Amino acid sequence: MLAGCSGDDSETQGEVSATATATATASGFTTTMTDGTTTGDTSGGSTEGTDSGTTTGDTTTTGDPTTTGETDTATTDPTTGDDPVCGDGVVDDGEECDDGNMDDTDACLSSCVAASCGDGLVQAGVEDCDGAGESAECNADCSLSVCGDGIVNLSAGEACDGEVENGTCSDTCDAAVCADDYDDCDDQVGCETQLCGGTCDEVGPLPGEQTFEYTGEVAEFDVPFCVESVSIVALGASGGNSTVGPSTGGLGGEASGDLTVVGGDTLYVYVGQRGLDSSGNNAGVSASFNGGGAGGSSIGGSGQPGGAAGGGASDVRLGGTELADRVLVASGGGGAGGGTGSNKANGGAGGGDVGGPGTSYSSGLGKEAQGGTQDAGGAAGTYQYGPMDGGPGVLGGGGNGHGAGYSGGGGGGGGYYGGGGGSCHFESGGGGGSSWTGGVMNGATQAGANSGDGTVTITW
Repeated sequence: MLAGCSGDDSETQGEVSATATATATASGFTTTMTDGTTTGDTSGGSTEGTDSGTTTGDTTTTGDPTTTGETDTATTDPTTGDDPVCGDGVVDDGEECDDGNMDDTDACLSSCVAASCGDGLVQAGVEDCDGAGESAECNADCSLSVCGDGIVNLSAGEACDGEVENGTCSDTCDAAVCADDYDDCDDQVGCETQLCGGTCDEVGPLPGEQTFEYTGEVAEFDVPFCVESVSIVALGASGGNSTVGPSTGGLGGEASGDLTVVGGDTLYVYVGQRGLDSSGNNAGVSASFNGGGAGGSSIGGSGQPGGAAGGGASDVRLGGTELADRVLVASGGGGAGGGTGSNKANGGAGGGDVGGPGTSYSSGLGKEAQGGTQDAGGAAGTYQYGPMDGGPGVLGGGGNGHGAGYSGGGGGGGGYYGGGGGSCHFESGGGGGSSWTGGVMNGATQAGANSGDGTVTITW
């Protein structure tokens, strides 16, 4: 039989590559294709298949026989093929742990998250509590809040926390202050001991007293911690004396009162110097520390010497060292005038509110030096027959006695306001300064209370 001449001769060529199939029928002949290409030739027609599933012949069928066979591993357990389940005892992707139970008190929570401090759940045997942060009952580290645990829990109202009283913290975790009745410090250093000079048996602050004497320099007083008030007694210095007459200087005044303070404050203490005595000859004498006026010179020789200096004031200052910082002032007495062998020219007394005037050997020849007041310095002594007036008192200082005449004038005493200086030739003593208590409570003054250098005593 010759090839290609008979209708029942056929030739089939095919390529098979996968799993999907397509079937086409043409003139009674059938050709099968498997995910690839099958080509058949017959005398009755031709059939052609491609990878797209197309068959050409008497009948055409089109389809896509492709199947991928892919599996989604992100949503299934790789061992079972099931979706992940918290509590199945298997740690799946996205789970920190899985112990197969629903217990929230062990290391793995029922949410498959590892237990931790601050998650709001108490891990048995590990945490005392868990307040999801600090609370009045629970510290931030999940330990119970107890005064003395060394952790300051602000939510529990603790201001401090020490295992024992340490000088700044009480056993109730309150900041220790003096006079808080906490003295159970045993052998430990307590607040009262450390800050106030007290002991475990005697709560501080203990009473104290310090007296300052004249040194010619400002002194400082540091207020003890826990002290809230101090009492001050100040004595001004007296004026100097004359060797002729004899004439005497005025006594210094006194001022006292209570001052409100804060522990650690610094008080600046000025103690007045007693006025220098007349030299017994023509020379005057220098001014005194803290406001005493200088004594005037003379041309009268040893029988009519120069004047003596006024006494310095004593005062206390808070907040600085300027005159405006004074809280209390005790006045100084006026210095004696030069005088003569038979006549006295005494200095005026340091005052309470007003200083005393100086005196002279004879009235009617001028005006005596006046004492300082609460508002102004004392007027200077004058001489009616010539320009021999002393210097007026000023804020904080006495006027200088006048010189260059017979018998020098005495210097004015220092004070809140100083006394006036005495005149020359009229032989006038200086006026006393004024005292002042405007910066303290319970203030009191006394005139003519002290002889010699001044003092300041502070008690608490």
